[in-house]
Amino acid sequence: MRLFAKKHGLELEIRPGGPSLNTVTLVASGQNTFGTLAADEVLLANESGADLVIVGVINDISPGGFVALEKSRIRSPKDFHGHTVGVLPFGSTTLLYEAMLAANGIDRAAIREVTISPDLRPFIAGVYDIHPVFVYDETVTLDRQGIRYNLIEPKNFGVKLKGPVYFTTRRVVEKQPNLVDAFVRTMVDGWRYALNNPESGIQMLGQFAPEIDPDRERMVLLKGADYFRAYQDRPVDSDPESWTAMVDQLVKSGRLKATPELAKVVRLDWVKRAYKEKR
Repeated sequence: MRLFAKKHGLELEIRPGGPSLNTVTLVASGQNTFGTLAADEVLLANESGADLVIVGVINDISPGGFVALEKSRIRSPKDFHGHTVGVLPFGSTTLLYEAMLAANGIDRAAIREVTISPDLRPFIAGVYDIHPVFVYDETVTLDRQGIRYNLIEPKNFGVKLKGPVYFTTRRVVEKQPNLVDAFVRTMVDGWRYALNNPESGIQMLGQFAPEIDPDRERMVLLKGADYFRAYQDRPVDSDPESWTAMVDQLVKSGRLKATPELAKVVRLDWVKRAYKEKR
């Protein structure tokens, strides 16, 4: 990614993330200029007082999902009835789970829920029946172990949530628009290159994070390609009008108290400009 950053006159430092880091705090305080987070979490942070702006989209459709061992015959939300679901105490998979149950009229009281960690071993051992996943992450782990499973994707059952996005503060958007432009163009070029040149893309990733397993990351990239290609096969882009459905679900579920002014929160001006100039 630094290669593309240099092309756009950007000095880019990539810092590892993780569930123990509060990306909103890091960006809001100015320690980081840009961050990545699930779209719904950015909207919730703004409702709590942050003033963040989404400038690009990593996954235009949430890549969250759920797996059940093939032998369980659990293939849809209706099959969750009477089974045990693992719930992570962080991230957006719980929101996806709640939204999927609500969209399909599933009685949550008929499901046993247990708090879990990302560790797949208890799920594989049959301690509980359903495990939350990123479609292109934990499923790769199962594939490599030869474990057969059924994948339940909320997007196929009435859920309209977005996935991770790129965001910054309104101050950066208003005071440093050229910086935002360079960052967005770097992300667009980087994703387009990685998706069109997966082998080379993984080699570049290895230069930043030499501890990775190249074979696994290659499988992740290929399995997640449709999610990363985003809107109309344009990585980092999104259809602004499509956000209304997600916001409606968040308000209806009570996660958001009020409908945000999306035109102020989702600013894809720089993405649209980058693709317009590539024609």
